[in-house]
Amino acid sequence: MLAVAASDVLVVADHSTLKYPPPTLPPSCRPAEEHNISAWATDNSTLYLASSHTISRYDPSSKQLATLYMPDDGYLIQCLVVKDKSTVIYGAGCNIHVLECGGQKPKVAQSFGPYKHDILSLSLSNDTTLLACGLSNAAYVQTLRLAHKQPFEACSQSRPFQYAHFIHMCVHASWLGLGTSFSCTTLLDHQLL
Repeated sequence: MLAVAASDVLVVADHSTLKYPPPTLPPSCRPAEEHNISAWATDNSTLYLASSHTISRYDPSSKQLATLYMPDDGYLIQCLVVKDKSTVIYGAGCNIHVLECGGQKPKVAQSFGPYKHDILSLSLSNDTTLLACGLSNAAYVQTLRLAHKQPFEACSQSRPFQYAHFIHMCVHASWLGLGTSFSCTTLLDHQLL
């Protein structure tokens, strides 16, 4: 599935459309607000979108976009990942929140933090047990089951991190963006597991 979110339009195309693409793709919907963050559910059945103040869900089969959650803590949503079909993890301010979206009303089931700086990026490992987060001056790996965070101390620095991202070919490796350079490290080196 492909999703392209612009300021006034959302375009979603499935695999069969992308195999033989038309010259232009028609809009799937026209959101009322601009969404700058997106992530697909693991089964590609749902697209989660976020603006700085809301988290929404788009259903490609019904072409419906619905606002799910509006945090009331006053912090801006900076990043978002999807753990499974109904669990969204987002970073807002210095905290990470696990949002359960399976029931009638989504609710924050768990929170991690506060960290010393704003959360700028999030990435899940293949098995969704580890969460990498990039802050402005460090990268952490959070075990979701134990609420334990481990800094990549070798990567703490004064330059800002652009992102922390797991390599999806290997559970125990993580790419870390350090300013304008890149670094690769394994979690085994940091004795997290």
